[in-house]
Amino acid sequence: MSTGTLFSLQSASKMYTATAVMCAVRDGLVDLDEALPAYLPEFTVHSRWESTPEARITLRHLLSHRSGLVHEAPRGSNYDNSDDSFEDHCASISETWLEFPVGDHYSYSNLGIDLAALVLQRVSGADFATYIDRVVLHPLGLHRTTFDIARIKADPDRAVGHSNNAPPRLRVPMLAAGGAYASVDDALRYIAFHLDGGRGILTPELLRQMYQVPDASPGQHVGYGLGIDTGVWNGRLVRNHGGGGFGFLCDLAWYPTVGVGVAVLTNSEDHPFQVHFATQLLNLVTSH
Repeated sequence: MSTGTLFSLQSASKMYTATAVMCAVRDGLVDLDEALPAYLPEFTVHSRWESTPEARITLRHLLSHRSGLVHEAPRGSNYDNSDDSFEDHCASISETWLEFPVGDHYSYSNLGIDLAALVLQRVSGADFATYIDRVVLHPLGLHRTTFDIARIKADPDRAVGHSNNAPPRLRVPMLAAGGAYASVDDALRYIAFHLDGGRGILTPELLRQMYQVPDASPGQHVGYGLGIDTGVWNGRLVRNHGGGGFGFLCDLAWYPTVGVGVAVLTNSEDHPFQVHFATQLLNLVTSH
């Protein structure tokens, strides 16, 4: 094992997917506040509050977990052992019922991120793994980061996940919400992209929108933005996203005001190690 070994990022994948959406905004392919029917006219979802909630759900809602969507889909969820395709997984979301009215509040959901990736497939004409490689991974030099399951399977330098609960699966249908693999070196390069203010692929304004909490209270600076969480660790503003499941746990975090970040990737899910270690490392670096 080395700093070039691939690890599953699980939910930390959401940051990368959100970055790809912002690249599509940059290129005029999508609008964050356009309703879903403009991109996915076939998509519907059930609601007890209104008859056509999908007509109000936007990409901003999806990326910030404010759409009302439940956490899991009927097919391709964390809790089944199916081999459903990403597209079948997304189609099954139409069988679900919203937990609350669109935009009412935050509630974490894998489904919004996957639907956002389905939009990217539709507007770009490319599968999601190819699109994100073209607009995010390749331009940032992240050659040891991929959502391509065939490439992941074939890689000889790949960590194997371990879990006491069940034998971990390699492929998960929740491709955009949890399907990325990356090395430590590449995870740090992705963090450096944020510390460098967008480093050539996003404008400062688009990056600011990723960090901004939708419908924030006056003076509120912490909370979940578009694929990225902002909080306070030991008195310092921190941006991060963790991930866990299928034999892996990780955390990617950085102090924007100090200019340092840390990536902790592990191939076991039976510990709370990743967040504690990330905090310790950041504090160790900033104490000198």
